[in-house]
Amino acid sequence: MDKVRLLLILLSVTITVAPTTGVVLMHKDNLHGMFIPPEMEGIQKKLSDGSEQPMLTPVGEPKYNLSARTVTQLIEFKNPFPFDLKVNSIKADVECAVHDFRLGAVSLKEPVRVGVNETKILTVIITWTTAAESHLEAAHASEDTVTANLAGLTVDVNGVQI
Repeated sequence: MDKVRLLLILLSVTITVAPTTGVVLMHKDNLHGMFIPPEMEGIQKKLSDGSEQPMLTPVGEPKYNLSARTVTQLIEFKNPFPFDLKVNSIKADVECAVHDFRLGAVSLKEPVRVGVNETKILTVIITWTTAAESHLEAAHASEDTVTANLAGLTVDVNGVQI
């Protein structure tokens, strides 16, 4: 009985260790290649060297709705990648660059599917708060423009949050 037990334990260890060792030996020159597919590395390289950047271009003038406290901006998005993209969401807070005061939020109106080398229009909604109006009146009343930053920007593309 002990021999059968020992044989089963050795068989279990071999079944577990042999494939793992094989994969490690296959990737011995590139261990992170076991976890990150080569396609992802190619995309990351293209993004970092600037050769294939998604093109984002504002289209027209922003549309203001004072009663709803929103600004709507259309943005043209060109997909340079060799696969389709679906932009599910864009989320961020808008903050006063001088005072780090939260002015409002940015969001994508609706998800947009963009094919290979295709250009689509994204509708981005910027919503501001009554506190933002008070801040602008108190701290920036004499200024024509106010610099704002996007904080906590999250873009969901194909289910991956960037």
